Amino acid sequence: MATYSTLAEAKAGYLANSDYDAGSGDATKAGAFRTACRALLVLLPSTAASDRQSVSLDVGRVAAELDKVDAWIRDTGASAAPGGRVIYSDTRDFRQ
Repeated sequence: MATYSTLAEAKAGYLANSDYDAGSGDATKAGAFRTACRALLVLLPSTAASDRQSVSLDVGRVAAELDKVDAWIRDTGASAAPGGRVIYSDTRDFRQ
C-alpha cells in the first residue's frame, strides 16, 4: 500500500489515483487515493500566510473525496488491499 510522508508525495498520489472509479474501477488505485486523502488532511494547512499574502485551503473538499472513495470501496465490495484482490473464505471443511 502506498504511503505519503510529504505534502508533495500526497499531492502526487492524489492526482495519480484520482481516476480510481473510471472505467472498470481499480481497487488498488482507490486504496492509494484513500491513503493520499488521509495524508492530505494531516499535511495540508487550513491557512498559510506570509508578510503580504494569506491563503485559505478548503480541506473539507478533501474530506468529501475521502468519504466518496470510502463509499465506492464499500458499494463495489472492492478490497483496497494490495493487488485489489477480494478474498472470500470457504468453511465447507471446517470442523469444531
